[in-house]
Amino acid sequence: RGTAASAMASALSPEEPGAISGSWSCTVTANIRSLGKVLAAFDKIGRDLFIQAEGDRLQLRTLNPAQSAYCQCTLPAAFFEHFAVEGNPPSVKIFLKLLAPISRTQNVGLLKLQLVNHGASSYVRAVLRCTSGMTKMFDLSYEEVEPVKAMYDTDACPHRICAEPRMLLDCVNNLPSGAHDLVLALSPSALTVRNDVDGALAESSLRTEMVVSPGDLHEFSLGPLASTPLRIGLSTRELKAMLAFAESCAAVVVMHADVGGRPLVLVADLEDGVHGEAARIECVIATTIDQEAAAAEIFGDMDGPLGGDPMQAPAGPEAGRLAGAGPDRPWETDGLGGGTADP
Repeated sequence: RGTAASAMASALSPEEPGAISGSWSCTVTANIRSLGKVLAAFDKIGRDLFIQAEGDRLQLRTLNPAQSAYCQCTLPAAFFEHFAVEGNPPSVKIFLKLLAPISRTQNVGLLKLQLVNHGASSYVRAVLRCTSGMTKMFDLSYEEVEPVKAMYDTDACPHRICAEPRMLLDCVNNLPSGAHDLVLALSPSALTVRNDVDGALAESSLRTEMVVSPGDLHEFSLGPLASTPLRIGLSTRELKAMLAFAESCAAVVVMHADVGGRPLVLVADLEDGVHGEAARIECVIATTIDQEAAAAEIFGDMDGPLGGDPMQAPAGPEAGRLAGAGPDRPWETDGLGGGTADP
């Protein structure tokens, strides 16, 4: 997935330290649980949380250490009870392990996040007001960085699959527990999910396949297929994290797919408890090229006369220069490729 990952996500480059030119603050009450679910899903994918405040929205992003998976959550101003941006605030990076546990605190009625700049002391402040009347305040250090963005376009993906996350999650959970990678096979008749088995261990490994009929999906729209079925390999961890998040929010998942080697994009809109413009989370996962289809494209049909059993000689005119070709003497030639053996 290296080449796809490098094309998908840009590298991080911290800016020179300097004075902050702006700040932001937001307060959420009704959608505290939704925000906590977003941060919990991000915590399963990446280590850092990148926060960028714009005029009418807050962008949350994360990137896994291998740079093969990227998640972005767009929270509109309507998601919050209060949202304010002053000046031109920078994009900041904080450690997810610091913020994710805070969002999981029980019996919280209000959560406020604020970018604070007090001279040499700058931090992201999280304030929790519990239903018991207790107020908790956390000051989290951050690093000022360039915004992290991914290069992808869902409109350019020819294949679109819309499904309930529970159905897809059941397919993934039925794969062997040690399956780090899986394969999505797309054909006009079915969507197949199977574990990716190493060719060297194919004979001793357990292969599991789950087949989903197009009638069980909300939408199953396929464009021109480079191969039938079209097989796309990807990581199991990030896919499970995204599906589990969508299920917890009762959101439908839309997958935008292309050929192997191009990113797979999963989109879910958070409509439960969100008023006005829907909050959206997008997960971009790097994929691997289908080795079988690539070999067939390079070498052609390996099931023909040149790709059959080397111990079985072709019959009829295709026998060419082979002489004495038979089930009991397939090695005999006319001398062009070696000597013949007399009985």
